[in-house]
Amino acid sequence: MRTIAKLMAATAVMAFAPAVQAADIYVDNTTAVPGAYFDVSGNIASGPISALYGRTGIGVGTFTDRFLFTIDQIGLGSGGISTILAGGLGTETDLDFTEVTFFNGTDTVPVTITNTGFFESGGLANVPIAFGVQNVLSVTYLSRGAGAYSGNLSFSPSAVPEPASWAMMLLGFGAVGSIVRRRRNQTVRVSYA
Repeated sequence: MRTIAKLMAATAVMAFAPAVQAADIYVDNTTAVPGAYFDVSGNIASGPISALYGRTGIGVGTFTDRFLFTIDQIGLGSGGISTILAGGLGTETDLDFTEVTFFNGTDTVPVTITNTGFFESGGLANVPIAFGVQNVLSVTYLSRGAGAYSGNLSFSPSAVPEPASWAMMLLGFGAVGSIVRRRRNQTVRVSYA
């Protein structure tokens, strides 16, 4: 009986402990990169999340931008990326994706890019996202002098109970088990007159 009481007390402490709030969302660059952004809305620890990301005013050359982020939930992620050519093909605003990948901590998923000449785009849907794992969106491209790209990411959490819900459920199971055990040990005497 004392073991059950100790278990129930420990479970009650867990039920009222604060939720874990420890994830940074950032762009991984050793120095500040002009024109790079990663704007997040939503709470990484509860509920859906969305982000707008990209880079503007890119100089001449081949570049790889890596956006690293961690989410404190499990669920599914989706997103897209695109460029828009403001001038003609081969002008300074022309930007060509050479490789776009998403790493979810387990698998590297390539993003298939569609090129219509003036517009390049790609996207992924329903990629599994794990709790507390670093995700990496890697964008490699060729810019001709004033290129830009942008994209969006969205995350939908899976219906998994929070730690407090698990703790309350275990507390309830312990109480029910204790009641069942007490009733089983009682002796009922029936007398016939």
